[in-house]
Amino acid sequence: MFACEGPFFSVQKDPDTIAPILSISNPVDQAIVSDTVTIAIYAYDNDEIDTVELYLNDEIIFSGTEGDTILFRWNTNEFPEDQLNTIWAYATDVTGNYNQTNTIAVKVDNLPNADTILPTGTIVYPANGQTVSDTVAIRVVASDNDSIFAVYFFLEGDTVHQTDEIPYIFNWSTLEAEDDSYTISATAIDISNNQINMGPITVFVDNIPSPDIIAPTGNITFPPSGALVSDTVVIQVSAYDDFGIYSVDFLLNGQSIGTDNTKPYKYSWDTTNELEDSENFISVILEDLSGNQRSLPTISVTINNIDDDQVPPVINIASPAANQTVYDSTEIIAIAFDAFGIDRVEFYQSGILVNTDYEEPYIYNWNTLSEDDDTEHIWSTIAYDNNGNYTYSQQIVLLVDNDDNIFPGGMITYPAAGQSLSGEIEIKVSAYDNDEVHYTVFF
Repeated sequence: MFACEGPFFSVQKDPDTIAPILSISNPVDQAIVSDTVTIAIYAYDNDEIDTVELYLNDEIIFSGTEGDTILFRWNTNEFPEDQLNTIWAYATDVTGNYNQTNTIAVKVDNLPNADTILPTGTIVYPANGQTVSDTVAIRVVASDNDSIFAVYFFLEGDTVHQTDEIPYIFNWSTLEAEDDSYTISATAIDISNNQINMGPITVFVDNIPSPDIIAPTGNITFPPSGALVSDTVVIQVSAYDDFGIYSVDFLLNGQSIGTDNTKPYKYSWDTTNELEDSENFISVILEDLSGNQRSLPTISVTINNIDDDQVPPVINIASPAANQTVYDSTEIIAIAFDAFGIDRVEFYQSGILVNTDYEEPYIYNWNTLSEDDDTEHIWSTIAYDNNGNYTYSQQIVLLVDNDDNIFPGGMITYPAAGQSLSGEIEIKVSAYDNDEVHYTVFF
């Protein structure tokens, strides 16, 4: 058995010459700090950190090591206000290599800054130069970066009201003041005693009413001028005055026939006492509570109590138009007029009476779905007045078309034919139809 022994060697490590990495991550240089601040230090070495020291104003406040990150809580309340304080750190590794951070400076600020910002505000009512009466709600709008302590109201320079409640209002009774001009101002004060003055504005108190010199206004609303009247006619008047109507005096041919002083203003006139076919003139005098008067424009009417009406009514089919194509439910609308009134309007389809209407508007709803498609129909109407006179309207031809056999139309509006394209584009189509376009398919 053989054994072979050789020499043994001890290999020495190269000496460590690398200094530790060291930095202060919080606070930053020139920071303003308050209360308790966490000073954060980061320390690292390729071998091992031996000691980290923290200095405040060049006095050591910490020495040791607690891993890569060291957090130290600094109570700034123990330091003078508004003073700059220096912070730096020093670290050594187990080989004796060392590193030191740059010095940073921070300022302690634990006392709140004084509020020097003035509040803002304005007198929003009444307006400068306004005339006021009775009780006026003087209104102020005010705001502050912190809060409003109070708003003071001044009348002729004297304090008349103080409030701290929003909205800031002072109800001023002008009835206790003489009719004259007055200055109004206000002051808003915040909780830091900053203040802003608002105004002054000038208002004019006027509680003594001016004499009423304005005459009332109005119109004779019925009957219309030029009308034929019979039996008992109710003459109707509209009247207005800013202080009130005292009376409405009705005159016939210049002679007073009645007075009314309550709304609605009217007078019932028995025309049977008048001469047949005579022209009569109706006029009205309005008087307000102050005695101002106004004569309304005179109207003329003609007495017609003997039934000799031989004038037929006027009638016309207003809708639809002749030769129009119709579908679904279509309204046949007739317009009729007669001086003595319309009794009824009859609707005829192809000469057959289908409806009679006794009241305006004269309308018949025709259900075209019950008719054969693509067929023509002749419509006409007859109007009868209250005296039996009658008139035929024009005839119109209507085409029923409930089956849509007309193709839609359209075109591609973008892109143009032959256009070069790239990327994603939007294809645009213009489409139309006599009825409605339901959908569009792209190929």
